[in-house]
Amino acid sequence: MSVAHDWRLGPYTVDDLDDPVRFPPDEGTYEMRDGWVLMSPWHGLDHEIIIENAKAALRSAAAQAGLKARVITPRIATPDGTRNSRIPDIAVVDAAALAVDMRAGRKYLTGGVLIVVEVVSPDRAAEDHIAK
Repeated sequence: MSVAHDWRLGPYTVDDLDDPVRFPPDEGTYEMRDGWVLMSPWHGLDHEIIIENAKAALRSAAAQAGLKARVITPRIATPDGTRNSRIPDIAVVDAAALAVDMRAGRKYLTGGVLIVVEVVSPDRAAEDHIAK
């Protein structure tokens, strides 16, 4: 007897999230918890403005401190393995660690995260406060 695995159901790894057929990027953002996909719709313009203002302030502070870091919105593979990933609104990332992940061809960070910032959405407050 054989069992067919339905690829749409999971569980998944972080690398699976790069498949645009299963996870269309224009529908929202995809994160993972224990191999299961969590889809969030795109946030509103007010949320985006807060993010952009915070990024500008963090970039300025990093430059003034002489910190070799990038301020980005990356997918992050959490330390508990490739079955968990989060996309914070902002991450301040060590430039050298980012370069390592980029050279390895990864589309997500595996380390070097110095600070993460999450702008709490009213409809996702519990998830934003607890999981992120």
